[in-house]
Amino acid sequence: MKAAVVILNWNKAEQTRRCLEIARRTTLEPAGWIVVDNGSADPIGGLDPDVTLLLNPENLGFAGGVNCGLRHAFAAGADHVWLLNNDAESRPGALDALLATARADPQIGLASALVLNADEDDAVEFHGGLWRDFTYHKTADAAEYACWQAEAPDRIWLVGTALLVSRRLVERIGYFDEAMFAYWEDNDISRRSSAAGFRNVVVAGAAVSHESGHPAANPEERPPYFYYYMVRNELLLMRKMGEAGKLRPLYWMFRRTLRLHRRLGSLAPQRKAVWRGALDGMLGRGGAYRG
Repeated sequence: MKAAVVILNWNKAEQTRRCLEIARRTTLEPAGWIVVDNGSADPIGGLDPDVTLLLNPENLGFAGGVNCGLRHAFAAGADHVWLLNNDAESRPGALDALLATARADPQIGLASALVLNADEDDAVEFHGGLWRDFTYHKTADAAEYACWQAEAPDRIWLVGTALLVSRRLVERIGYFDEAMFAYWEDNDISRRSSAAGFRNVVVAGAAVSHESGHPAANPEERPPYFYYYMVRNELLLMRKMGEAGKLRPLYWMFRRTLRLHRRLGSLAPQRKAVWRGALDGMLGRGGAYRG
């Protein structure tokens, strides 16, 4: 098995089955198929015999869940593993295009498909990210992404929605940081990939349609743990990168936190989670949110 696909399930069995079915139908490359059930209340079942099902006894978060899949795939001989969100639908040939690009350049550590917004008629939502001045930017524009790759190839970050991970990268830098549990772990592994001399790229010939929604416009649709992880893990990443002791990045980070706190208005549990996240991030506390 030279390539594998890992899909993480947590209490959304039908969505996961659909994601798996579409990915298999749109892929020509022989691949191993792995579903990781991340401590679901009713674990997924009824998968085809050639699909490996890994059952975690508890929710290990995105980082811990996909790490289980990565370890299994690499132990089985995979050189590349595609991490595919279960709310993403693969477009025809997406994995094939990712693999062709990654195999042509062994210095590619991470490769992402284009992420299309299923809620906006599949308009391009993510064509690449760039970090600069202690902030993270993303673009839907191919020309802007091309400029970023040309001018700052060592500062490209990718989302984890449809992310191809190379075995060589993991052997060099390790797996996703499980202390982060969920959110920002893709920024973290992107930065570690670049720091180790690997390239992070977006493959325009690969695409997935993703149910993005509009959480910024409807903050009540997000549970408190979302805000906790978003605030805490940005601080954890700053600590890892040696930025938490610098006044300028801290200033901008806390400005963003204050704006978020105000935007949440009367949502007391979410507002409380924001400040808990800030405190735990400053203190370097990782792991699952214990609301």
